[in-house]
Amino acid sequence: MVLSIAIAGAAATAIAMLALYSADRLVAPPLAATDCIDEKLAFLREQKLETIALMAVGSSATWRNLDAREFAPVVAGPSLNAAPCYLYVHQTAACADMLLARATAVETVVTFLHPRDFEACSPADASVVDRELTLAFLDGRAPGWAIHAINFRLDHIVREAFEIRAQRDPSNGLTVANDAHGRSPMPQPYDFFPPPVFDERCFAALSDLETVVRASGARLVIASLPVMPEWARRYDPDGAIVSEWTTRIEARLAPPTLFVDGARLSYSDDDFADAVHLTAEAGSRFSRYVASQLASP
Repeated sequence: MVLSIAIAGAAATAIAMLALYSADRLVAPPLAATDCIDEKLAFLREQKLETIALMAVGSSATWRNLDAREFAPVVAGPSLNAAPCYLYVHQTAACADMLLARATAVETVVTFLHPRDFEACSPADASVVDRELTLAFLDGRAPGWAIHAINFRLDHIVREAFEIRAQRDPSNGLTVANDAHGRSPMPQPYDFFPPPVFDERCFAALSDLETVVRASGARLVIASLPVMPEWARRYDPDGAIVSEWTTRIEARLAPPTLFVDGARLSYSDDDFADAVHLTAEAGSRFSRYVASQLASP
């Protein structure tokens, strides 16, 4: 009797999930149970990671801002924005290490940084997903339904069934949709002005990221984002905080790593959707600038 009930329950669950999938209301396999991470991993599963020459990693400061197309003139192969969201620096290092295990042809790794990436870097939460399970998903050894079964999150599935289709709309203000090159620019302004909070361990994590990239045989490019004037007026009117932040970043790095200081550029408030995310056009412009620095002797 108990076995019959269990089988019937599993069958009903499978039918319900198939119905959600058919209606485009089933969330991506919950490797992190965070939509913008899981949707990016589902996107990466469909890419030929082994052919990528330039890969972007990082938080939404990279995901929403970096236009991989702008790097095409300076790299000998495809470029892909593989960054998800919400990552701090130590998590970016762990994510890069995982992705480089599959993207074995990568020659250049790029990340865009904002002070928000330095808020908290506890070693206990360095991995936002299970590495081996995620790698199995990325290379097709673990199908999506298996991830749903292993990490079954009924509350997550039900809650997101009412929201995920809208979130996949590229015109949604907080869209989780990725374009063909892995970017997801914010299409409209958003009120997000995180104050500058720095965890010393995040600066040490920059060295970890550099070590990971070098071990793969690639070159690391780190760019600090331009500062939104409104954010600076609120938290850093004399520029001292950002100046010290960029100085400390650069001090952690060594050749052949390239550091591009975006604070040296002048952008207006209209160039930003919020304090961390540029508009689509401004993000492409900044990406083009970083690419030009990569191409410089």
